[in-house]
Amino acid sequence: MKTLKINNRAPKLNRKQTKINWLLKCFILIGIPFYDYGETQKNGISSLVKFWLKICVEVFFTSFGVHITLNSSSGIRGKSWFLKLATLALAVVWLLLRLSLAFKRSQIIRLIASINKFKNKVRKKFFKCRKHDTVMPVLFNIVMPLAISQIFLLFLIRNYDQLDDRFKSDLLHYCIEDPVCVITIIPLYCGIHILYSFVTPSLSMTLFYYIHRTYDKSLKHLILEIHCTLLTNMSHETIERSMSAIIEATKVYRLIENVLSLSMFLMYVLVFINFLNIVALNVVNYADKTVTLRTIYCFIVFAWTTGCFFHLTLKASNLVDVCNLWKNLKQDIIKNCIHKQIYPSDVVSHLLLFNETADLNLIYTGWGMFDLDRSLLLAMVGAIVSYSVLIITI
Repeated sequence: MKTLKINNRAPKLNRKQTKINWLLKCFILIGIPFYDYGETQKNGISSLVKFWLKICVEVFFTSFGVHITLNSSSGIRGKSWFLKLATLALAVVWLLLRLSLAFKRSQIIRLIASINKFKNKVRKKFFKCRKHDTVMPVLFNIVMPLAISQIFLLFLIRNYDQLDDRFKSDLLHYCIEDPVCVITIIPLYCGIHILYSFVTPSLSMTLFYYIHRTYDKSLKHLILEIHCTLLTNMSHETIERSMSAIIEATKVYRLIENVLSLSMFLMYVLVFINFLNIVALNVVNYADKTVTLRTIYCFIVFAWTTGCFFHLTLKASNLVDVCNLWKNLKQDIIKNCIHKQIYPSDVVSHLLLFNETADLNLIYTGWGMFDLDRSLLLAMVGAIVSYSVLIITI
């Protein structure tokens, strides 16, 4: 009897090609499994069971997201239309972000392979995956949110009678009198919700960060090598090789934009909607008596919102710095060539043509809607100040 072979939908990545296999494996916990992220898969019974287990986890989390979206506004009773709208928008963006990653998993794996191929062509080995590079993100993105959510849930249960009736969920309302349900079902539901709503964006941002950092550092070392080569050994061959390297770097950048720009746009929309949700919760007075509960919740969401925004924007703006560095290096190459005056005229003409065409005007965008540079931080600070004044005055 022949064993059933699993047809994976993405190219294989071996251990030498990628340093972030551990991160791709973590996506299984949030229901977005990358079906081929490691060594050659075995076609045995255990491999088949793992494959179908991943399918079941993915279907479960997708159904859970649809459930949250359909019940996001109806779960809030009363006339809090502002909060209903913010909650519905938040659920929709959660679902769209998940789908944008799920439908592009094979493209993300191809992107990682392309970036690592581009990185390996750089002569200097500048990046090594250390233990804290893998452990700390996992603790920060998975363990810490789950621990905080359980502590927050315990505080919520103990102060259940002080909460506004409009915000008491049906599950909490039905299970509050049953000790077994309180101990088992409610913490399990809370953990799944945290994995869906908090861990998914956090892991996604970590993946974006590693992809951007690997490309930015590779590009920086590439242009430094080109600068050194053209200063020491300028010829038609070195100029042509340098031009080919710039073209290849541009192709990799376009691949990053095609694969990640939509998810990056949804990530930034999610950050702003989270902040809008804070304003909505304060406007409708989430918990009149349990002021500490509302303060803790708003502080956690606000810290996550602003922290993610600043972290993503600052890391993405490094590409702008690399491109500005390349402009200065090109001018330095031209000045050095003019100063020496030892190169043939045809080589100088070739170099001038290279200087005009080898541009790196690259910048990460959010689906083409906005540029991820430091000026975006100024807009964010203005929004935070405006809404903070609104929150304080309420």
